Amino acid sequence: MVRFHVLSLKTYFTYASAACGLVVLFIVILACGGDGTGAPCPQPALGTHAVAATGFGCHIECSPGYFDCDGDNVDGCESTSPCTTPKPGEGGLPPPIHLVATLSGMPHGISTCGGEMYFFDGATLRTVSGQTLFTLAETPASGLACDGANLYFATLSSGDAGPSGVVYRFRIGDGAPTAIVSGVDPGRGIDTRARGIYWIARSGAGDAGPMLELTTDAGTTAIVPAIETTTYKSFALTDDGDYALSGGSVWSSPLDGGAASTLAFDATNARALLRANGLLPVAVVTIDGGDGIVALDDASTPIAQTPHIVATASDATHAVFATDDAVYEWTYGAVVKLLSSPYLHITDIALDGTFAYWVTRGAAATPGAVWRANL
Repeated sequence: MVRFHVLSLKTYFTYASAACGLVVLFIVILACGGDGTGAPCPQPALGTHAVAATGFGCHIECSPGYFDCDGDNVDGCESTSPCTTPKPGEGGLPPPIHLVATLSGMPHGISTCGGEMYFFDGATLRTVSGQTLFTLAETPASGLACDGANLYFATLSSGDAGPSGVVYRFRIGDGAPTAIVSGVDPGRGIDTRARGIYWIARSGAGDAGPMLELTTDAGTTAIVPAIETTTYKSFALTDDGDYALSGGSVWSSPLDGGAASTLAFDATNARALLRANGLLPVAVVTIDGGDGIVALDDASTPIAQTPHIVATASDATHAVFATDDAVYEWTYGAVVKLLSSPYLHITDIALDGTFAYWVTRGAAATPGAVWRANL
C-alpha cells in the first residue's frame, strides 16, 4: 500500500490592493505590474533584447533568439542559448516568470522531449527555442507525449463520414510526422511508455463507450473504459498498471496481464489522475466548489486544495498543476507552493526537471502564450 504525505497549500504572503480591486483567497497576486511588495518592477536596460511584458507580476519578454537565464530584469535577455540552470527566486516570493513564446493560434498541448520543449500553436508544432517544425492539415486533439526520441499526438475526427482521426509519431529530427493509427476518433489525452502509446478513444469500441486504447507494433487494443474531462488527463500510467476514470470509478489494468478491475475509491467527483512517485496515482476531485488532490488509498484529507484544476504533469520528483489562472508545484514530501498567478486561461502544463512550462489561450486582443518558471 502506497502512502502519500498529506500536505496543505502554502500561502506565502497576503496582499490587498484596493487600487487594483483584487481579492486574495489562497495565493499571492502580483498586482499592477509590481513585484508583490508594492515596489515597481525593475525595467530592462536599453539594448538588452528585452521589454517588460504587460500584465501582472515582474516578467520580461525576450527578442527572438535571446534568453533571460539569470532572472535579472535589468540586464534583460543576456544569453543567446536556451537556459540550462534555474533562476533564483526573489525575497521569498514565487520565482520570476518568463514569457518564452507568443501564439498565433489556439494551444493544443506541450511536452518536453530530448532536451527541448515542444508545443502546438494551432496546428503548427513549435519549440521554445524558436523552431517551427511542421503544420498539420487536421486539428490536434490536444496533448503531446514523448518517449525520449519521439513525440506522439492525435488529431480530431472531422465531418460525419465516420472516424477520421489519426495517431501520429514524430521522430525528433525528421521533417514530418508518420501516421501509426488512422480512421479513429481520438479525444483529449495521450501518453507513452515502453509498452506502447496510450490514448483516449471517444468511440470505435462497439457499445463500450470511450476507452483507453493501447497502440503497439502489433496493433491497437482497448484497455479499460476512460472518459474525457475538463482536466487534462483522465488516465495515469504507474509502475504496476494503467489507471483511468470512467463511470464514477477508477479502473485499473495491471501490467502483468491480469484482468482489469475497479478500485475501492469513489470517483464520482474525480476529473483527472496523476502519477505521483508511486504505484497508485493521485486524483483531482471536486471539493466544496473547488478542487483537491487526494491519494486513492487515503482520500480523507486532501494533499492540496485549489480553485478548479485544468491540467497536471509530473516526473520522478515533482508534480505541477494549473488552475485557469495559476500554477502550483508539489515536490513530493514537501508543501505545495505557488509558482505563478494570474494568467489568462491556462490550458496545459509540462515540466523538464528545471522549469515548469504552461500555455495560455489568451482572451480578446491578448494572444495565447507559453510561459516558464523555475521549479
